[in-house]
Amino acid sequence: MLVFIIIIIIIIIIIIIIIIIIIISIIIIIIIIIIIIIIIIIIVIVIVVVVIIIFLFIYFFFKAAVEYIKKALELDPQQGEWHFLLGKSLGRIRRVESFTEIPAQEEIEALEKAVELTKNPYFIIFLAQAYRDLSYRVYSAHKHDLGLFREKLDKMNIRSFELYK
Repeated sequence: MLVFIIIIIIIIIIIIIIIIIIIISIIIIIIIIIIIIIIIIIIVIVIVVVVIIIFLFIYFFFKAAVEYIKKALELDPQQGEWHFLLGKSLGRIRRVESFTEIPAQEEIEALEKAVELTKNPYFIIFLAQAYRDLSYRVYSAHKHDLGLFREKLDKMNIRSFELYK
């Protein structure tokens, strides 16, 4: 009988040890999962901060570029590349400030002047895209009442089509 009791006690001790090992294993797994989640959160935060820093750097870079480009245009207004860079920079700033904003007249005029002065195919495509963007933004802003804007939209789309030819 004593042997039987000793065997039962040993079995109970082994079961308790196994349960303790399982509980410790579960706790270790939970801790590892929590550490992995914390690492993922830190990585996401770092990525977001880096993207914001890059975004702000690019934004302020183009803001400063516009000032210098305007000074360059004062020195040489017949330089098509300066007009192109002005239009392109204004477009980038516009997209950062408000992605859905309609391109300003200054942006379109600068690109038109660049194409007029250089006939550069890259500038022509860029201008065509600007007209396409302009017509889309005007359409999106006034799609419920196009009566007043139909003629302007048609002109922008025709101009864009002509440039793509």
